[in-house]
Amino acid sequence: MADLVQWLTACLDEDERIARAARDAYGPDDPSWWWVESSDEVHTSEGTRLLRVRPEHAGLIPHVSRHSPGRVLREVEAKRQIVE
Repeated sequence: MADLVQWLTACLDEDERIARAARDAYGPDDPSWWWVESSDEVHTSEGTRLLRVRPEHAGLIPHVSRHSPGRVLREVEAKRQIVE
């Protein structure tokens, strides 16, 4: 069981590190990301374009927009509580 907890903790640490780096790159307000379907782009709530996806990868856009740094950090915290 200890190996599982150690592995889960390492995964959560990595998710947290990446989410914090993304949040910090786009400002301390923890913007919500949203998908602009007509342009195949993901934007912050302030309108900053985060990325544009090639048409053949458009299926990735909803996934990216749903995993904003704030959401990931809330999920990491919840999962840490479950592991404890």
